[in-house]
Amino acid sequence: MYSPNGFNRNNLFQKFNGWIEWANQQFVEKYHKQGIFDDEIINKDWIKSYQSYDIILIHANFIIINIQQMKLLEKILSK
Repeated sequence: MYSPNGFNRNNLFQKFNGWIEWANQQFVEKYHKQGIFDDEIINKDWIKSYQSYDIILIHANFIIINIQQMKLLEKILSK
């Protein structure tokens, strides 16, 4: 799970959702070029790919939290 607030506060991943939509279109087009039009098959495979995007956001959220903690510790230690 991730918090979009951290991304928004730091102006990060502003175009990530557009990238996901673009990836979805490319994903569907790839299947259509292969002659696969079964939405159930496409949706199952898309869900697997979409989960990798969620993992990217989760890890990025951890990085943001760690950077914020480092900045806080730096302030405390510099006093």
